[in-house]
Amino acid sequence: MISIDPLTQLNNRNRMEQHLFECVRSQDLNMYLLVLDVNRFKKINDEHGHAQGDLALKAIANCLKESCIEKSDFIARYGGDEFVIVYKGNDVEGLCQRIHTYIQQLSFPFDLDVSIGYAQYKKEMRKWNDWFIKADKQLYDEKKKLKGR
Repeated sequence: MISIDPLTQLNNRNRMEQHLFECVRSQDLNMYLLVLDVNRFKKINDEHGHAQGDLALKAIANCLKESCIEKSDFIARYGGDEFVIVYKGNDVEGLCQRIHTYIQQLSFPFDLDVSIGYAQYKKEMRKWNDWFIKADKQLYDEKKKLKGR
């Protein structure tokens, strides 16, 4: 229980940091780190209430579990409305598309989607933070594009 997020039943941030540290130490070059953020989550909480926001986070967590079909995939709630996936596969774009497809099938009285940024692990990434920062930057580039629309 010490490593599980109580709301989503995913790994929590502490477990995520430990896992990322282990991944970087392994220097496996066939890994992607995905950082996901729920679009307009504050608006969902403000207009529909925190109970609906919690239900949305649980539903997204389940979509992530359904989308990640490899046993080696690692999913965590980073905090708030942010999630992290370590993916050890070859089709990261396909994974992103599966995630969006599952989320679009959810039925809520509001629009629900996520922005996703990802980065492939590189040997020059000495600390897990280096890997995370690269994926997080791509996430916020995606969020900027969304605001532009």
